[in-house]
Amino acid sequence: MNITRGEVAAERLEIAGTWWSRLKGLMFRSRLDPGTALLIVPCRSVHTHWMRFAIDVVALDEWGEVTEVVSDVSPWRMVTPAGRVRSIVEFPAKTASVAVGDRIRVVGVDPKDSRVPSHLRGLLADERPGDAPAGARRHECASVH
Repeated sequence: MNITRGEVAAERLEIAGTWWSRLKGLMFRSRLDPGTALLIVPCRSVHTHWMRFAIDVVALDEWGEVTEVVSDVSPWRMVTPAGRVRSIVEFPAKTASVAVGDRIRVVGVDPKDSRVPSHLRGLLADERPGDAPAGARRHECASVH
């Protein structure tokens, strides 16, 4: 959820929070379905080696603020955002509707779920008033791998 704009950033979110899932990422897949994104946490840089398609790379700090957006990254490239990057979200190419400074929150994940990595806690949606704009759609969309 892009709480700055009150928009859904991805209808479905996959979370790569284990060593193996972070290493594998999107390698060897034929595509990333429209409306789907992959959150890699913790993560400070990504590569697109062994990938068959381009992606948008969105770097987040520990509180979910977008620090950098790199669009349409082709296979066999490296992306190493500068600054205080804590996690990276990968979207299908040319679909990331976020900008530097936007705040992203993960909704639909129970923070008490034992499968949720500790590094993800700062990105979890909380129930504080004002975090999600009035009328913003909420989705039960995240899956933890």
